[in-house]
Amino acid sequence: MNVWLIKVGEPLPTDSVGIHLNRNGLLANALIQREHRVTWWTSSVNHQQKQQRCLADRVVEVHPGYEIRILATPLYRRNVSLARIRSETTVARKFALQAKLIEQPDIIVSSLPTPDLCASAVEYGRHHSIPVVLDIRDLWPEAIAQLAPRVLRPLARICLTGQYRQLRSACSGAAAIVGVTDAFVDWGLAHANRPRSEMDQHFPLGATHQPPTLHEQEESLAFWGKYGIRPEMDELLIAYVGVLGGRNLEEFKSVIKAAEILQDRDIPVRIVLAGDGDKMSYFQKRAAGASNIVFPGWINKAQAWTLMQCAGAGIIPYESSFDFCRSFPNKIIEYLSAGLPVISSIRGVASEYLDAKKCGITYPNKDASALANVIQMLEANRGSLGEMSERAMSAYKHEFIADTVYGRMAEHLEKLTMQADVVMSDARQYAVNGKQ
Repeated sequence: MNVWLIKVGEPLPTDSVGIHLNRNGLLANALIQREHRVTWWTSSVNHQQKQQRCLADRVVEVHPGYEIRILATPLYRRNVSLARIRSETTVARKFALQAKLIEQPDIIVSSLPTPDLCASAVEYGRHHSIPVVLDIRDLWPEAIAQLAPRVLRPLARICLTGQYRQLRSACSGAAAIVGVTDAFVDWGLAHANRPRSEMDQHFPLGATHQPPTLHEQEESLAFWGKYGIRPEMDELLIAYVGVLGGRNLEEFKSVIKAAEILQDRDIPVRIVLAGDGDKMSYFQKRAAGASNIVFPGWINKAQAWTLMQCAGAGIIPYESSFDFCRSFPNKIIEYLSAGLPVISSIRGVASEYLDAKKCGITYPNKDASALANVIQMLEANRGSLGEMSERAMSAYKHEFIADTVYGRMAEHLEKLTMQADVVMSDARQYAVNGKQ
């Protein structure tokens, strides 16, 4: 089976040695292990570091049967900006042109975002009678419109009319819609204006928890030792690893305030906010009076693994936005893979899961006092924290091991390919509605 994967914004296996792969990279590995061929179409922009991988189109062979086609596109500095829209539009246009020049695939998996790139993939699939699977990872463009003040959201949707039209075209023309949660699949089907079929399924984000080498572990322990962080430390360590950006500004301000409250109460707690972003310096200045917060900056995969071995819980201070309420962030799964109970402020799918599995606690958004009380309660009840840790690891092993999740997803693509004539016929019945 010759598979095209279309996804921008993810780390590539060629970015650096030992890079932490996300969904697309792990799915590619699963397909290669099943002896399929993979071509990954992506952008030259390293979304995480806001740097260019290259200044001209490039084809990189990861190993025989697996290549990455990098399309040179303009750099952007902010995740939500006109510059990013221009960059993504360039990717879609270049894909439409260059896809004609190479061997056709048996099936295409195109990830949302972005709507224009997905629409280009579906149009290519329609023209060549190739099934396209839409993998919904984020609810674009509605997630963008939701960032506007409530009174301006109707205007934002008008400005995004073109992207909504492309979304409907992509959803209605896709042979199947999959996503990271059932809520995401249902959202895509609503835009496709069709009922769910057996080919429309959700596949959660999967994670690996492979230990780094002993040498990397020693180096990482030395790195964290500079911050007074070590295994079996007396203080309860709460860890965050991710972007320190403006979208969740108020939630991170609540974390800082909670740290100050715990410091005033003399509770032995340390909070590590690891990562980088456009608001990192702002958060550092705001936390100047909280000696129990550590900002180590960007950390590598081995350092993240070691941090989670030292931590007692992981925290996700995100707003309960339209998209987050329907999603199940990869960060939760990364914490579960380390056996870390999750402290989260996201209502919806995530809170329902943490409550059902009893492996995490959800606190109210923007409520620093409630967060401080949760952390204090966990620190005072280490036995209960240990039981939550066991349930967290159990949840990961039963539902989120990457090899299992993406093995099932690869098997689903194989089934789809074998039934391509049927699913393509069904997709054509709805494609017209999607263009209206």
